[in-house]
Amino acid sequence: MKLQIESWAEKTNAFEGIGFDLFKESVACYKIGAYRSAFLMSYLALMQTIKQRVLNFNSKPEHVEERKWRNFREELEKDRNWEEAVMNIIMMSKPKFIKATKMYELDGRIIRLSNHDEVIDEFKKWRHTRNQTAHAKVGTINSATVECFWNFIQDNLFKFHVNGGLEYYKEAIFKSYRDQYERVTITFKEHLNALPTAELNKEELISLWRHLRSNIANLQAINNENLILLWNEILYHSNPLIKSSFIDFVKSSPSIFIRFYSLIPEVLSIILGQTEGHLFKKDTLYTWIKEEINHYENRVFWKLVTEIIERYTPKEDLFNFYEHINILDIRILPNDLETDILKRNSFFDSKEDRLCSYLIYSYNDAPDQLRNIEIIYYLLKHMTLNPRIVRVLNSFVDGLANHDYPIVNQLYYSIRDFIEGDRLLASKVKSIASENQIVLSESLSRFIATALEDGTTSI
Repeated sequence: MKLQIESWAEKTNAFEGIGFDLFKESVACYKIGAYRSAFLMSYLALMQTIKQRVLNFNSKPEHVEERKWRNFREELEKDRNWEEAVMNIIMMSKPKFIKATKMYELDGRIIRLSNHDEVIDEFKKWRHTRNQTAHAKVGTINSATVECFWNFIQDNLFKFHVNGGLEYYKEAIFKSYRDQYERVTITFKEHLNALPTAELNKEELISLWRHLRSNIANLQAINNENLILLWNEILYHSNPLIKSSFIDFVKSSPSIFIRFYSLIPEVLSIILGQTEGHLFKKDTLYTWIKEEINHYENRVFWKLVTEIIERYTPKEDLFNFYEHINILDIRILPNDLETDILKRNSFFDSKEDRLCSYLIYSYNDAPDQLRNIEIIYYLLKHMTLNPRIVRVLNSFVDGLANHDYPIVNQLYYSIRDFIEGDRLLASKVKSIASENQIVLSESLSRFIATALEDGTTSI
C-alpha cells in the first residue's frame, strides 16, 4: 500500500536527479522501521533536488554576481562539499531595508523564499537533526520524526527554486498547458492547486499571469475552449489571493481586459461586483471605452457597452455614459440585438448633436465623412428624426451637390444611394419637411422621389 507521501511525490514529480531514488529508499526504510535511515535518505533527497535545480538553471539569477554564481556551481559539483554548498545557498541573507533610501537592497539570493525567516529557522532544526542522526548521537528518531520532515518537504519543496517559486511556476504552468495533449506528469490544474504552497505575493502572481498570457499568445495554434478552461481555473480558484490577483491582472490594461471579456464575459460582473467596482467602472472602464477599447475594432465592444447599459448603469446616468462613446471612431457596428438595446435606452437620441455637427459640408472633411459613411447611415436609420436633423441633412446634401470634386462627388453618390434605397427613411424625411415648412433641396427631393417610386422598404 502506497503512503500519501509516495503518491504526492510521484504525482507532482517533486524530486529531481537522484533525489527521487533517494526518496524511494527512504520510504522503503520507513516501511521496515529503519527510521534513522529513512530520515537521512529523505534529507539527502531534498538536498540533492535543490542541488539539481541550481545546476540545471540555464542562466544566471538576477542580481547575483557572475563570479559568485560560478563559484557556487563549482562547489556543488564537488563530491565532498556539495551538501555544504547547498546549505550556503539556502542560508543567503535576505535583502536589508535601507533607512536612508527607504528601499530594500537588491535581492542577491539564488533561492528566494517569501517566508524566508520561518523556513530557514525550520531548516536549521532539521539540519541539526540530520547531524545527530548521521553521527549516531543521542536523540530519538522515530516514525513521527520522519513524518514531520515529510510534512516540511511537502510544504516547502516547491519554494526552493532559483529566483524563487515564481520562476518555477511560470514555466511549469505554461508547459503543462502547452503540452496538455502529451503524456504530461502534472496537469496545469494540479500546478494551480499546488501554487499556494509557493506563497507568492500578489505582485508575483500578477507577473505569473502576465507571463502565462504572453507565452500562450505566441503559440502557433490556440484552442479557445481549452484556453477558457485554463483561465476559469484561475478566475474561480478556491484560493482568494490567486483569484484576486488574476482579477487585478485583468483590470491592468484595456487590451488585457477586452481580451478576457471576449473569452469569459462573466469577468465583468465579478469585477463590478467588488466593493469598489463602481469606481473601476466610472474612473477606468468609461475612460477605456472612450480612449482605448474602441480602437481595437473588437466585435465584443458593443456587447460590453450594451451589458453596461442594461445591467450596471442607472437610467439617470446613461447620458453620462454615452458621452464616453464616440461612435464615429468605431469601425464595427452593433448587431440587431445590440441595436435594439441601444434604441430602448435612448442611445441614438444622445448622438444627435454629434451627428448634426458632423454633417456640415467641407471639402477638407469629405474624406473623413466618406470613411464614416456606414456609421452616418446607421445613425440616420435608427435615430428619431426631427426637423433639426432634416434641415442638417438637407443642407449637407445641397452643399455636396454644389461642389464638383472627385471625393465630394463620391460622397454625394453614396448619400444618394443610401436615401434612394430606404423608402421608410425617405418617407419620414418628406413628412417632417412638409409638416415644418422645410424647403428641400433639388437633390434631396429627387432622392426621396426615387425612393418612394421604387417602393423599396427599409431593411
